[in-house]
Amino acid sequence: MNHLDSLTILRCKNPHIATKTHRLTENGLVTEAFSAGFLFDCHLLTVSDIFDLSAKLKSIEAMDHVFAIRGLPLPHIVLNKPHPRRKHGPQATYRSPDNGHHFFMVDIDKLPLPDDLRLTPENVLLVIEFIISVLPDELQDATCHWQLSSSAGLYDKSKVSAHLWFWSKRRLTDDQLKHWAKHVNDQAGLRLIDAALFNDVQPHFTAA
Repeated sequence: MNHLDSLTILRCKNPHIATKTHRLTENGLVTEAFSAGFLFDCHLLTVSDIFDLSAKLKSIEAMDHVFAIRGLPLPHIVLNKPHPRRKHGPQATYRSPDNGHHFFMVDIDKLPLPDDLRLTPENVLLVIEFIISVLPDELQDATCHWQLSSSAGLYDKSKVSAHLWFWSKRRLTDDQLKHWAKHVNDQAGLRLIDAALFNDVQPHFTAA
């Protein structure tokens, strides 16, 4: 069975970047929000399984000016020519494939940690294991690629934000993933999984 898939990487135009910036000043830590701008060029990365996906994601971690989306460029898009990121109307530039993708990212935002666990460098793997433990059964014992979010542990070590990428044997559409996320959140009694990520043009941040 052919499990090849395509990951869309957008590159911001200089001087824009796709990650938060933290600076330690005499007045304390100052965080500047990401500013990706409005124009991008596009690169398509072929991925074949979770290990290949992880390797490709690691290869772009050092690039603060790129991020991924689930949408694929529409036929009229010239990949290396700057263009906007739009999903609606006659000026749309990207659209998720009708049959979906094998890969999907679970965005964990400010998940409270147990009282005896704090997000510190020495506890990172324990924190990731805790995140996985509260995810639904279908994600237990599954290989994933994980990454802390850009502000994780800086202001509140009692909560964690992280990105976990998974690979499904069958392709899943954005709508299927949204329904799944709603079911998971309803069962958990909180917004455990951010369904907004399952969208043609929603940024999937990849910078370390």
